[in-house]
Parts: sequence; C-alpha cells; structure tokens
Amino acid sequence: MILIGVSIGSTGDSVDISVVRKRFKHLKHYYQVLDLIHCPREKTLDQIPNILRNPSLPKLKRIYSQIRRPRKIVRERPWILFQSPFSDQNIVSGLKHPDTTFKRIRIIIGMNAGDPWKGDSAGYTVEMTELIKRLRTVIEEARLEIVDDISETGMFCREINSWSETAAEALNGRLISLALPVWFRETIPYRQTYRV
Repeated sequence: MILIGVSIGSTGDSVDISVVRKRFKHLKHYYQVLDLIHCPREKTLDQIPNILRNPSLPKLKRIYSQIRRPRKIVRERPWILFQSPFSDQNIVSGLKHPDTTFKRIRIIIGMNAGDPWKGDSAGYTVEMTELIKRLRTVIEEARLEIVDDISETGMFCREINSWSETAAEALNGRLISLALPVWFRETIPYRQTYRV
C-alpha cells in the first residue's frame, strides 16, 4: 500500500511530500520511505502527478477471500493524506488527472479543526500529540526504513534521531508529512470488501 503525506507549511509558501510504502509483517505495519520532496507551493500540482505515475510504485495487488473464491488481482490506488492550516482547496482540487487515480483524505491537526473548509469535508481531526506518539512508537520499534537513494537521506535520518531524542512537542513540515501516513495506518482500521 502506498501512502502519500502532503503538508503545507504554516506560511503557505512551501509544501512537504513524503511517499511511504506500508507492508504488513509479523502482525505489525512496517513503513518504507520511498521519497521526500520539499517544493514551493506552486509546483505541487506538477510533483504529485509525477509521483503517482512513477513506474516503481505498485499498481496491482492480490486479494484473497476466506470463502474459497479464487484470488483476485485489483488495481491499488495510493492514498493522499493532505494537511493544511488554510481552508482553501486549490492543491486538492487541482489534482484531477485522467491518468492518475488516488484516494484523498484531509486530516486536520489540533487547533485548525474549527477552520471552515469549502468543498471537501475533513476526513479526520488529530491532535499534534497523537501524531508525535504514533511516529515515535514506530521509530522506537524500528519499523521505519528510509531508502538510501533519496537525496538528503543522511540528513533526514539525523533529523529524526535528534527529534526523537529531544522529545519535542511539535513536528516540522517534513516530519508532519511522514507522520500523517504512519498515524493513518496505525489508527484507522483497513477494510477491504471482496466483490464478485
């Protein structure tokens, strides 16, 4: 499963994007960070479709039924988890492309829950402390892996280590974009309907 965390900075001029692959192993979720992108807000509409078209991302998955039906291969759409301190929806509404499909959820963090939101309603509201707790647990249990061919991998690993050691009470843009997929997968139960 591919999860894409998108976090708009507090000033609204930059966007952080993290692409995370989730795997289920030994009854726990494991996360592999495939890409980290920091870009100006204007270029976000170009970046996300390019990520969705990446041929290395899995496009198909097998579904098994427990009632002796044959396995089924279905198209797997990535999840885009979007967080913004602003109520405008320019980035989200501009992501409609005929050749890229995805599931979209807006997550509101903490105090922004009262902001009006036009168009899409917020999928979930989460406190910053809950995001921190989930991300810290995954890091401490060594269930987060960062792919080596990402630019600035070493710097991001040091940033994660220093953040987890200082017990900081807030996350910056890159860590928020990473914490969104981790929180979503650790907290929200996944249900897949098997249709004939």
